[in-house]
Amino acid sequence: MESVRSLTIQVERRMAEDQMKVLMVTSTHYEEGKTVTAVNLAISLAEKGNKVLLLDLNLRNPSVYQALSIQKNCAKLSDFLTGTISLDEAVYKLNDPLFYLGTAIEIKDPVEVLTSMQLKDAICKLSESMDYIIVDTPSCGEVSDAGTITDYCDGILYVVKQDFIDQKAIETGIQKISRYGKRIIGGVLNNASGYGSSYSYGYGYGYGGYAKKRYGYKYGYGRYGSKYGSNSSKKYRENKNS
Repeated sequence: MESVRSLTIQVERRMAEDQMKVLMVTSTHYEEGKTVTAVNLAISLAEKGNKVLLLDLNLRNPSVYQALSIQKNCAKLSDFLTGTISLDEAVYKLNDPLFYLGTAIEIKDPVEVLTSMQLKDAICKLSESMDYIIVDTPSCGEVSDAGTITDYCDGILYVVKQDFIDQKAIETGIQKISRYGKRIIGGVLNNASGYGSSYSYGYGYGYGGYAKKRYGYKYGYGRYGSKYGSNSSKKYRENKNS
């Protein structure tokens, strides 16, 4: 919990430097903990009295609603995009001042949605009423969606899970997302062993499910690393000194 608070202080400071409001959270690969990071950061910012929107734009695999134990029928981004409901009706109030907007179903053509004026106008309107918008995105190393989403964001927070994938892949991911011209305000070393609750220059903190401890939301570390963790960690260790 202290680690998340430290992260929140750094994020607030860095976003204030450039008067940022909309922050995207991404990673090189999925299962590095970017969704948990986005959720915990949004909760922590809201606890400080900020009006915060948690926006799930990982349209191929939406999961924020699960992290917050929100019922599927409360994830209404799809209904708004089809014109069934208004934007105000689509935004779900978790608890004042924390709000959520997302979908519980996979969007078949995410590129079309992400480049639509309807979504752009919605984010612009919401940024006028929110202190912060935290955007969960797809990992930038696998699909181009994250690059498209940078058009709506002021800055980027990059999540890296320790000993999970090769260092060169991480560097490639950072270079790839940097091409879109938005500032990477810092990085989170996730699931870090040997760091405790340390936090230095935006990098490195031991992380353990702040949302679950504070609100009973069901995301923690158990959901991450099951598919790629062992092989990727082995490959990382073999190339650690290269």
